[in-house]
Amino acid sequence: MIRAAAALTIVAAIVAAAAAPSVKASIVQRGGANPGEFAVTVRLQPIDLTLGSYQGTMRYTPGSLAIIAATTPKGDGTRVVNVADSAKGIVRFAGFTVSGFATQDVLTIVVRPARKLEDANLSADLQVAGDLNGVSVPKDRLIPARGISPDSGLD
Repeated sequence: MIRAAAALTIVAAIVAAAAAPSVKASIVQRGGANPGEFAVTVRLQPIDLTLGSYQGTMRYTPGSLAIIAATTPKGDGTRVVNVADSAKGIVRFAGFTVSGFATQDVLTIVVRPARKLEDANLSADLQVAGDLNGVSVPKDRLIPARGISPDSGLD
């Protein structure tokens, strides 16, 4: 009887963990408007929640690329991007909304790589994210991006 109860407890924990809200970051890349430039977009995919807020960091190897422009989507909340530490390989981003974001894209930077874009070792991490009611997503459910997504450019 004790074994059956323990097994049910384990199954319940697995089901609860699978249903827990999470946010998955990805990095996608497209060609830029000019030769040698690329548009790199950070996307956040909310799972089992409507994303209401986020704060994160995109990192890359310092000196591996030059940022030509940095933009955020408009019209569906407040979003900001900070490139003040780009020489250190850091771009910060954040956003919030009261009604939900219209797109999973959170920022796009146009870059000119010093060598191959893959050599920049791009990553994106979330420090915090929450739903429309202000409920935080647990830190262990904020899934980082490491490198450019394999389906990159397939919009």
